[in-house]
This record gives sequence, C-alpha cells and structure tokens, in this order.
Amino acid sequence: MPAPTPPVDPTELAGIPNREQVLVLEWWWEEEIATMSYVDGEILTIPIGRATAFALAESIFGADRLPEDLDAGRGLRWTHFSKLT
Repeated sequence: MPAPTPPVDPTELAGIPNREQVLVLEWWWEEEIATMSYVDGEILTIPIGRATAFALAESIFGADRLPEDLDAGRGLRWTHFSKLT
C-alpha cells in the first residue's frame, strides 16, 4: 500500500509566479519536478511533490481538467489545449 499523500503546503503554491499565464504544466514522477511553459515562452522548472503538482494544476487549469500521461506513464501534462502534438 502506498504511503499517504501529505497535505499541500500553501506557501509552495504562493511562490509560483504568473500562474494565470501558464500554458502547459508537466510533472515527472521519478524526479518530482514540474516544468511550466508560459505564454511569453518562459520555462520554469521547480521541485514539487505529487500532491502539490495536482493542487497547482487545479489552481491553473481548474478542477475539471484531467492530465495526459507522458512518456509511458513517467509523467503527467495539463494544458489549456485539448491535445498537444
């Protein structure tokens, strides 16, 4: 049985700049890092855990946006687009 997911620390989310301008959020299981691509082309990579990644995605894309699997299940991607090619 996997370990329970710890609660999200709100200060982790507070320090992420310009969330309203994020186009794509990718999170990688093994590395526990998130990469955010912004409207202006900026890319920000930060270390965050699973629960924080889901909370961040919800704050950016809304609770109804489900992630896509990346690289045979190694990561997740949220985006404002229906599918990236």
